[in-house]
Amino acid sequence: MASNLLDDAQLLQQGLASLSLSADELQQQQVLAYIRLLLQWNKAYNLTAAKDAQEIMVRHVLDSLTLLPFITKKKVLDVGSGAGFPGVMLAIFLKDNDIIVLDSNSKKTRFLNQVKIELSLDNLTVVNQRIEDYQQDNIATIVSRAYSSLLDFVKSTAHLCKQGDTQLLAMKGKYPTEELQQLSGDIKVAVRPTVVPLQQTERHIVVISYK
Repeated sequence: MASNLLDDAQLLQQGLASLSLSADELQQQQVLAYIRLLLQWNKAYNLTAAKDAQEIMVRHVLDSLTLLPFITKKKVLDVGSGAGFPGVMLAIFLKDNDIIVLDSNSKKTRFLNQVKIELSLDNLTVVNQRIEDYQQDNIATIVSRAYSSLLDFVKSTAHLCKQGDTQLLAMKGKYPTEELQQLSGDIKVAVRPTVVPLQQTERHIVVISYK
C-alpha cells in the first residue's frame, strides 16, 4: 500500500470527518510526524506489525480516536501503551488532559520518550514500569488496548482505583462475552460498539466502574 504525505493527510481528514472530530493544523502534523517516526523506529524495534503509513492510520490511529468521546476526566493512564496507542493520540487531541503512557518494555518507552520530544507533547508522561508496581494518585481514567483480558486489566489496576471516581476503558474487538463472564459483581460494566472508519472489523469499548 503506497503512501505519501498528501495521501496520508487526506486519509486522516477523511477519518476525522467520519468520526465527527476536528483537528487543527498542528494536531494533523503531529499525527503524520508520529507515523513517520513509528515507521522509522519500527525497522529496528519491531513496534507494530503494520507495514506502511496508511495501515497505521486505519488500524491504529483512527481506532484509537474512537476512544475520545469516552474520556470525560483530565488525568488518563494508558496501560501497556506499547507504541503509544491510544495514549499518544489522546495526548495530541486532548491538549488540556494529562496523559500517562505506561509500559514495562524499555525499548517501547524509549520510543515514546522520543515521540514526546519530537512532537512537543508537554501533556504526555512516559513511565517504564509494571502496572502492578506503579503508584499514582488521582487517576481518573485508565485505558487499555490489546493489553490483557478484562479480568487481568481490572486486577492489575485495582490499587489505583477509587470507588465512584475511577473509570476503566478497555478497547476490544468482538463482543467479549467470555471475558465479561469472568468479572465479579462489585463493578458496573457497559459495552459500547464503535465503528472505525475504513475498517470492517468489529470493535467494542468496555466501560468499567466500581459501584
